[in-house]
Amino acid sequence: MRARAPCRGQRGLAGDRPVSERGFDPLPERAEPAGIPAPAAPAHAGLQGVAGALGNRGFASAVLARRPAGDRLVARDPETDAGPPPVSPAVRALADTKIAPELRAVGSEIRGTPPPTLEHLRKLRTRVATVRGLFDTVQPEGDVAAQNWGGAMVQTVLARTLLDGLLFPGSDASLRLAWGKTLGTCRQLVGLLRAAEVETPPTPEFVPAPSPNALPPPPPPPIGSGPQLPAPAPAKPADVMESEICPRIEEAIGEIAHMVEAATTEEIEAVRDRFSDLPDRIYEVASGQEFGPVAALEFQKGLELINQVTLAPPDQLADIADKVESAADRVTNLERSGDEPPPASPAPPDPGFNSAPSPNALPPPPPPPPP
Repeated sequence: MRARAPCRGQRGLAGDRPVSERGFDPLPERAEPAGIPAPAAPAHAGLQGVAGALGNRGFASAVLARRPAGDRLVARDPETDAGPPPVSPAVRALADTKIAPELRAVGSEIRGTPPPTLEHLRKLRTRVATVRGLFDTVQPEGDVAAQNWGGAMVQTVLARTLLDGLLFPGSDASLRLAWGKTLGTCRQLVGLLRAAEVETPPTPEFVPAPSPNALPPPPPPPIGSGPQLPAPAPAKPADVMESEICPRIEEAIGEIAHMVEAATTEEIEAVRDRFSDLPDRIYEVASGQEFGPVAALEFQKGLELINQVTLAPPDQLADIADKVESAADRVTNLERSGDEPPPASPAPPDPGFNSAPSPNALPPPPPPPPP
């Protein structure tokens, strides 16, 4: 039988197609003809390594290092395992010669005196956006390196968003764009999550035949105490996304007009704190989907913009400088896991230290007794 062609006007799973973090509308995948190899997956599909990038404010310690299709998971022998693969020379050269120096230079100029002007901020924003594009040119191997690489990329994205907030003060366009992308992507994720659900058939209950030597049944429970009810089944991710997360995002978008018109700093901070758990919640429910981390990052952008409004101008600049310098530190130390402390810098010499002998110095200790 011939396959029936879909009707005209037939649509996808749900709502609008999701929008990627860079603002491009992703095209649907095409099946390649036989004999032609499929193209390589783009770097940072699904924002690899976004987990852990925001520290204690989001994504805790999860790792999103995605594996290529067909890659098998092989058990590691702790005695013979050589550890994570080394960082390739191409990744190391890009990190040490282009990304880290440029981000540190941007942070130094932001912290400079006098503060940067609007024209200077526009140039800094262009430089940060250029560095953001460099992250897509290579992809390090290994879970730890991929997490640090993706985490540095996310910090760079947030710094670029906050520079936009300084260039357009008082405008809610960036906030509405970020949370609107989050809502549209989460509505699409409802359909994707529902399509990924696998219905497991119930396990047949085995009832043994009665034994002639069986013990008598237990006595009935006391009056007023009934049998313990079974624990409720966990909610499905699609239901959580549809009934919990999407309504909360709509509620957050509804607060934007009030924050722009007449909200005080305390009211703005209350809105930020009320929705501060949503990025983690989105990631927890939809991390297995390609656009789950994207939706979480877009909502985090909005939270960062709200937090920027509550800061004084010097603190706003310091916040951006902290993010670009943190990104530079992560690409410089790609092999360092989140549990390891950063390398200690040597202590500066004490300017008051004098190596000349003191006239009141104590005598040297006596030599040890002979054996």
